[in-house]
Amino acid sequence: NANAELLHQTAQGLAVGGIGRGFDLNTGMKTESIAVFGEGTYALTSTTHLTLGLRYTHDKRSYRGTQIPFNQPAGSVFATVFNIPLLRDSATFNKLTYRVAIRQDLTDMVNVYASYNRGFKSGIYSLNAAPGTNPVLKPQTIDAFELGLKSQLFDNMLRLNLAGFHYKVKNYQVRSASPALGAQAFLLNAAAVKVDGVEAEVEFVPTKGLRITGNAA
Repeated sequence: NANAELLHQTAQGLAVGGIGRGFDLNTGMKTESIAVFGEGTYALTSTTHLTLGLRYTHDKRSYRGTQIPFNQPAGSVFATVFNIPLLRDSATFNKLTYRVAIRQDLTDMVNVYASYNRGFKSGIYSLNAAPGTNPVLKPQTIDAFELGLKSQLFDNMLRLNLAGFHYKVKNYQVRSASPALGAQAFLLNAAAVKVDGVEAEVEFVPTKGLRITGNAA
């Protein structure tokens, strides 16, 4: 279980009724999460290994929020618009995710691999939005593909790891501004995000007591 709260976020000034006038925002979210997962590796041959993993996630997000105007003339539009009584909402998300990886040993100290992972992040509420104006975000999912090489060379004097990856994220949860909600940034869903890259990791041990490392991406 986890709790997040935004307490007494205050806005005041000419845009919200005048100097000394404004509103007070109070929101909170409770997250209850349960997950069951497992992973196993099977030797297809003495040098080829297949890894399979499964995870089932159950998340529940519970929201509460209220917005109270202050120093606003009774009956004014600001007193009405900014007066949002306690609002409660909740959303439940269930998702089965998985991992598939295959590793081929070229020697005892060098192997290549390929993997595919499906990841998941449940929907979430934007706590700095006025209650009822920004519904719960859609869940974010990622498909991650990776190819790589891992090696220990020259009697373990040199370790070299290489990887190339492609990530595709659907309904990416990002902090951004929406014309419908004004200039302030809120948590919103982007349609999709793609990431392509390569990584290299080197560790060199020329003598005992001296270690040289390098990373590039």
